[in-house]
Amino acid sequence: MNGMSLDQHQLELTGQIEKLRSHLWSDQHYNETPTLAYGTHDPLEVELSQCDSCSGEGVLDQSQAGRSKTRWQVRCSCCSKISGAPTRNPWTASLMWNGVNLKSMQYFDLPLFGLADLNPREAHDRIKRIRANLELRISLSDAQLQLHNAGGCKRKPGTKYAVKLDAYLKWAMLAHRLIKLAMRRPCSRAKVPGPDFP
Repeated sequence: MNGMSLDQHQLELTGQIEKLRSHLWSDQHYNETPTLAYGTHDPLEVELSQCDSCSGEGVLDQSQAGRSKTRWQVRCSCCSKISGAPTRNPWTASLMWNGVNLKSMQYFDLPLFGLADLNPREAHDRIKRIRANLELRISLSDAQLQLHNAGGCKRKPGTKYAVKLDAYLKWAMLAHRLIKLAMRRPCSRAKVPGPDFP
């Protein structure tokens, strides 16, 4: 709290929440957000991509870190490649694996965000705006949780809601990387204008 009293901290968080809500519910933000309907796919379900290094299959491993703390990591079934540091949940480890193994994926095949019929520029604009909305909603949820923990609000924000927002954001980050990759590829899927007819 940086030397602030509890009342000052609660007041600061309340102001932060009001500012975030005001931005989130503004006409400008509403007009800039293409959708809040990301698709029917559960963001906690992640299909593993192939290993970019050897085309092996990714395998989700569970391990114990300390007293009964389960951690997750994806390892290649053929080579020594791993997803990164072990994480608390399987979907984060899976998305981390996919984030370092992009070759076998295309942004338009992702089951979320409605990118299937968009060229890379359109997809980039859409995912950038979706990501901005998700980051704003996560900031609001975090501030509400901090206010609850500081005793300024009896109602605790939903944990499952926060987890889903985080998962959607990580999917959006993966989509962003795939779109950037597609923009650099000379033969990326792009809409080709048809002939002009009178």
